[in-house]
Amino acid sequence: MNLRFQTLYKAAAAIMEYQSEFFLNGPRYLKTMTLKDIADIVGVHETTMSRLAQSKWVDTDWGIFQLKYFFSQGVANTSGDQNSVSRNVVKDMIAEIVAENGSLSDQKISDLLLSRGIKCARRTVGKYRSELNIDSSYTR
Repeated sequence: MNLRFQTLYKAAAAIMEYQSEFFLNGPRYLKTMTLKDIADIVGVHETTMSRLAQSKWVDTDWGIFQLKYFFSQGVANTSGDQNSVSRNVVKDMIAEIVAENGSLSDQKISDLLLSRGIKCARRTVGKYRSELNIDSSYTR
């Protein structure tokens, strides 16, 4: 087995273990994970992990995801523990809130996220909403 394949295999195994809740329960259970987290487990440099994650895809029960999808920064939660919520989960929640409630302001969406236990500033909600190609409340 060549070194490239071994590294990819180790990285995939580490990601599966780290994100086990995602693979068992779905995208809402995606944890924050950085390239450094997995690079340290696999024993390679962060840049090696970054190159490895490019153009690789994973077929899961929840769909096909690019490997870099699993590397996500977090948004703080209100419980005060060290576990933060993945940006991707927050984006999904914003899309869900907009679909359910129609034209809410970014501040109102931020307030609804806070009631669900996620601290997300109005400006961050606006940024994520734009990334999701959801118009502002004024134009919706």
